[in-house]
Amino acid sequence: MKRITPAMLTSLALDLRNGWSIGTFGAIGEFHHVPGDRVCVNPCFDGLEIVTQRGAIRFRPSGPLHAIAWDSLVGRGRRWRHSMAFCGPLQLTGRHTLRVLGKDVDAVRPEDRDAWLVDLGIGVGQVRMCVRTGNARLVEALAVHTDDPLAVITEAFALLMEAQPHRVMLSPAGRLEVYQPIPTPDGDSPLGAHTHLLPKLVRLRRSCSALDPVPEGWQPFLTLHPAAPFRPSDDDSYDYDRLADLSFLPLLEEFGTQEDLQVSGTFRAHVRQHGTPENLKIPDTRRGRARMHIELLRMAAQGHEGMERFVPADTVKSATDCG
Repeated sequence: MKRITPAMLTSLALDLRNGWSIGTFGAIGEFHHVPGDRVCVNPCFDGLEIVTQRGAIRFRPSGPLHAIAWDSLVGRGRRWRHSMAFCGPLQLTGRHTLRVLGKDVDAVRPEDRDAWLVDLGIGVGQVRMCVRTGNARLVEALAVHTDDPLAVITEAFALLMEAQPHRVMLSPAGRLEVYQPIPTPDGDSPLGAHTHLLPKLVRLRRSCSALDPVPEGWQPFLTLHPAAPFRPSDDDSYDYDRLADLSFLPLLEEFGTQEDLQVSGTFRAHVRQHGTPENLKIPDTRRGRARMHIELLRMAAQGHEGMERFVPADTVKSATDCG
């Protein structure tokens, strides 16, 4: 991984097409700007804040961040998406506990600084999921010394739905705040800022998905979600967005893993020489195989002659840019 400069992080933050997340496996907060929403971009001490009526994010790293970029398969292997994690050392200093942290004097908006901040006790390493509320009943219900915070959260679920507290994700990279209501268990996540809490995944106590190529001993403090290289179409399929895809490639080249770069280079060189990927040795690792498959999909999506017969017929609808 390579250290990212504050200037580059600020540049990525100022691109409102980018989405962001802070969290751990099963407990995560997301921030996305919804076109048409009013947005305030404010410089702050050693950082930057972006605020909408749906949520806010503050970029304020407390130390150096090292970045890693990758793409991953989605849609049953028919599409891919991009990600970039900003990481620091994974420090496991025992289990997190459910506890009241006091008034949230560091809240992004001044009007939220008199509410109580409660650590839900389900974080991993240096990343925490909290709720912020002025509801004394909810604070009392969560102020329980326990070895199983998820059980307390489950017991207090009705009160959580009634109080609809803000959710606050904390990490050494900054904080992410969600103001929108918590949806019902059978409801959809709202557009813009929202959170996910999946107890079965939380109990695995992982800092991130095992499919993410984050090196052992490191933890994502902040993750970038750029514009997707595919857009939903009116007929339940997807159109390839060449511009969105190509925009992320410089980050892949600079911050991608050595394995990814090697697999991609070998694949492209073979196709340049032979015209197709036939007789190319398949990588031994799961990550290597996924990367090779993405390169095949990308060439097919970009209209390289002869690639279509190596992928399912419905993988790519169009080789043109989206308007």
